[in-house]
Amino acid sequence: MKLSRRQIAGLACITGGTVAYLWLMVAMVVPTALELAGSLGVPTSVSVAWTGLSAAAFAVVFGVDRAFSYRR
Repeated sequence: MKLSRRQIAGLACITGGTVAYLWLMVAMVVPTALELAGSLGVPTSVSVAWTGLSAAAFAVVFGVDRAFSYRR
């Protein structure tokens, strides 16, 4: 199967975005969220932090996608 330039560009964007998301979550977001939750006195596990932050990120992405795809 031959891929077009648009398909290759789309695949590169998806791959780059996924790698960036995982790196940011591992390096910065999850440790900061765990530290913040601990300082507020709410003990939480890493899996709960991953799940909650991922759900929030997906809600934002789908909301932005919906806003940009709205046609007037």
